[in-house]
Amino acid sequence: LTILMLVHGDKHPNVAASYNNLGLAYVNQRDYKKAIEYYNKALDILRSFHGPEHPYIKSVLRSLKVVRDKLPR
Repeated sequence: LTILMLVHGDKHPNVAASYNNLGLAYVNQRDYKKAIEYYNKALDILRSFHGPEHPYIKSVLRSLKVVRDKLPR
């Protein structure tokens, strides 16, 4: 991630993909709050790069919904 950020900057889709992958890793560890944090970072980058209707954004939003549904209410 650090290398990607140095090469591409911190608002590049490849950085967003890494944040998304980290979110998934935290889901697998059942650290849902951390997963949400990384999914939101990915979402912010993707929205600024692609606009609000891109399929990647919809994918991250689905992942966020799944994680939020796992949190205690």
